[in-house]
Amino acid sequence: MIAGSDLYGKPIPLTSRDINGDGVISPAEERVAYFPAGFAAPVDYDWHYVSYSSGINFRLAEPSAVFARYSRGGRTNADRLLFNPANMSLVTGRLTKSNAAVDRVEQVEGGLKFRQAHTRLDLTGFWARTGEQNAESTHPGVFVDRVYCAHGVEAEGSLDLGVFRLSAGGTYTDSKIVADQIKPATIGNVPRRQARFIYQATPELALGPVELGANVVGTTSSFTDDTNQLKLPAFATVGAFATWHLGERLQLSVNSNNLLDRLGFTESEDATTPANGIVRARAINGRTTSLALRLLL
Repeated sequence: MIAGSDLYGKPIPLTSRDINGDGVISPAEERVAYFPAGFAAPVDYDWHYVSYSSGINFRLAEPSAVFARYSRGGRTNADRLLFNPANMSLVTGRLTKSNAAVDRVEQVEGGLKFRQAHTRLDLTGFWARTGEQNAESTHPGVFVDRVYCAHGVEAEGSLDLGVFRLSAGGTYTDSKIVADQIKPATIGNVPRRQARFIYQATPELALGPVELGANVVGTTSSFTDDTNQLKLPAFATVGAFATWHLGERLQLSVNSNNLLDRLGFTESEDATTPANGIVRARAINGRTTSLALRLLL
């Protein structure tokens, strides 16, 4: 059984209740959510699917090879499937759509691998098709039933010269909503929070007992919602770290994340800018720095 007003597309009811038992109703205790009696439904369904993957790797020469892979699998929907009356009967608990229990995933990838002495490079092209049947937990009664397609290229590599090391990577993705059973107007749009390009790089320097390094992580802009009306701005963060080997078993290290204290947003609850001009968004952590002394036993 499942229970909740969300089952029937109603807002979560609120009441006043003295939660901590101090005899006083505080402002927070004036808005206590509860499950009303009778807002329940049975659950009675099963699922099955087959996953498989096949690939080939062919060496062109001693340092290089090409590869290709095809994969097909799925993801079983859980609690968010149950709150969509279009997918499940609230009377019998059985699925009203035969394919509602499983979201299918297909992926094709291929590329080049290069290995030589102190150098590593991987170039991969990919195509993927993903189904999604979901419910938005922050917006009761708002459901998702769509298919996404994406293709792009990913590059990863590293260089190790002993004193100097560098690792870096980037992914370019062109993604689209190709089917939508609930909001057909989103077909052709870019999925929410999917940036075109993300990247990272970590250079390191070893100077005797001291190791220094930095890392850069960045993303281009992305849309806050599938309607593609409001964007989250691009941002990049810089981190730095250092380790001083004071002895054979003693290390002093300092690490700073988001060293430049950049402001970046990863998601937003709003599809457009509200009339009051205030957009609710989730920001990344500001600068955090730690100092540690480590004794190796």
